[in-house]
Amino acid sequence: MKNVDGYIVAFRKTVPSTAEYHRCVIHDNSMTSHYKEGLQFGMTYQVKVAAYNSLGCGQFTLPKLFVFHGKDASKRRKLNRKLKFKTKIS
Repeated sequence: MKNVDGYIVAFRKTVPSTAEYHRCVIHDNSMTSHYKEGLQFGMTYQVKVAAYNSLGCGQFTLPKLFVFHGKDASKRRKLNRKLKFKTKIS
């Protein structure tokens, strides 16, 4: 099994249900949280994570739902305080 080089965080609004996932590549394999700017107050987002290395990208986790409750959607907000996941690298 190869070591993890980083992570791909994919997120989308749940409304409309056809919304596309946007991806952020995290090149630091020690990261346990991710900040995302521009989230809309009161909006529900689906978030999923996959690990990658020199052999490619593993499977994404099952999507988790998050509701953004920040006071100012234009400021950076912590999307998930403790981003924990298990992903196999094939």
